[in-house]
Amino acid sequence: MKLLTNKSFQIVLVLMFLGICTCHSYAIGLVTQQLTDNDSNDIYPQLSGSYAVWEWEDPNENDSEIMFYDSENIIQLTNNATDDINPQILGKKVVWQGWDPNDGDWEIFYYDGHTIQQLTNDAYDDINPKISKSLIIWEGWDGNDWEIEMGLIPLPAGMKVTPQSLNLKSKGGWISVHLKVPEGMKGSQVDKTSLLLMGQVPVDKVQKGEGSRKLTLKFKRAAVQALLTPGPEVEIYLTGQMKDGTAIEASDTIKVINPGN
Repeated sequence: MKLLTNKSFQIVLVLMFLGICTCHSYAIGLVTQQLTDNDSNDIYPQLSGSYAVWEWEDPNENDSEIMFYDSENIIQLTNNATDDINPQILGKKVVWQGWDPNDGDWEIFYYDGHTIQQLTNDAYDDINPKISKSLIIWEGWDGNDWEIEMGLIPLPAGMKVTPQSLNLKSKGGWISVHLKVPEGMKGSQVDKTSLLLMGQVPVDKVQKGEGSRKLTLKFKRAAVQALLTPGPEVEIYLTGQMKDGTAIEASDTIKVINPGN
């Protein structure tokens, strides 16, 4: 075994000291914050960027619910008397398995950032969902063994809303959405009857935009305004399908004002 000289030994001590100091500085630089503060368990957190999701044990119903942190607020996604567990997250999108008391099995649920959809509805267990930008997959029991099932996530499209500053007391006729469909698609391929603004308002008029991928959509202003609350950055979102069944989605933020309040 080779022995260290006094000089080498001194160098090793210095390096060890620097390593200790470096680790200690990382610990000091970490800013912690308690996100939840209640009298029941918050467990199994999952993270995606500045968004998070976890299970919360509801003491009133004695079951697990899904909680979502949108980088500013905590939102309770589920509120029922049965378990919702195993959440997975990608951005604002969340999937989980929820217990169906009618059929006595697990089903898969999906939150797209706006609404909750039940993806499965059968008499067999569907469990362990995973999510990517374009797919949701999970394990599904077919009566004999486990199989892999999947659902397609809507493709992101581009859109711009006019006006960008909306007065809720305005008596204008329409709100315009300038839609740009995903690359490789054409505006003429959009199923116009499927288009909904804010999940509720159907398109009133459709005009061709500049370029094969663009459409200008008109929605009745009064119907849209009835769904909005004032704010500096209010999200306006659009859902729809192409004629081949491919789902698309898009969103924009605008300023919404209500003079006098």
